[in-house]
Amino acid sequence: MNNSDSQFSRDNLWLNEIPCVHRIHNTLPLDGAHGVQNSLGMTISLKLLDQKLEQLSNHVDESNKASNSNKKVLVTFDDGHKDVLETLPMLKKHPNIQPILFITGKQLRGDVQPYPLTALYTWCATHNKNPNDLKGELGFDRKFLKLQSEEHQRALLSKAGIDLNPLNEQMVNLTDLDILTKNNWLIGYHGSQHCDLRIHHPHKLKPFFIRDYKLLLERGYTPWFAWPEGRWNNSLVQMAKSVGFNVQFGLTGETGIDNDSTVINRDIWK
Repeated sequence: MNNSDSQFSRDNLWLNEIPCVHRIHNTLPLDGAHGVQNSLGMTISLKLLDQKLEQLSNHVDESNKASNSNKKVLVTFDDGHKDVLETLPMLKKHPNIQPILFITGKQLRGDVQPYPLTALYTWCATHNKNPNDLKGELGFDRKFLKLQSEEHQRALLSKAGIDLNPLNEQMVNLTDLDILTKNNWLIGYHGSQHCDLRIHHPHKLKPFFIRDYKLLLERGYTPWFAWPEGRWNNSLVQMAKSVGFNVQFGLTGETGIDNDSTVINRDIWK
């Protein structure tokens, strides 16, 4: 049993609910990609998040008193948009909440280029387009892009004349990660690239997972893994376990996945 196994246990974690947060906003309306993500249910207001965290913390306190324990609850954050830093003050109020940010291997190495989908959403906001209704105009849409590698996603966007580096969309950098860890956040893994990883054969992905697993450990981060888009199959899960990612997370309600019961579902907060 490695440290990630012992750290993730019912002895020290309250596992009745594990939230997943993508983006955070303060006031509406939102501009750029963030506005499109709001329409897709991928963002939560700071006010509502604060309320949900308070409620969750109270539930954990009540459970701890009833069981004479001192468990913490995980609150997970996916993707690494810079607005995650806005949650720092409110999370300090809840010592029984353990936040963890899941980022890709590129982000672990300091790459702050926005995801291709973020670039698409920025373009959609500028041109008042629906990202789910673009095939007639661009030959691809949001759903199609998720089924392509990041490299192919960027190539398609570039060919369509879409700016791959929208200035107003910022991702966390290495300094931000230091700030988070100094505030007792955990940093986990969100894949070698952000797409539906089921399009890749496990043995093609394994070298990248090994590389990133080593980097996680070198930096003192946490070798837990959240599947991009919440999508996985049993072969991919076993590959990730063979690397050392013995704690893996999916998303409640995601369709088309396999049946490995060790993958832990999370509920999206929005």
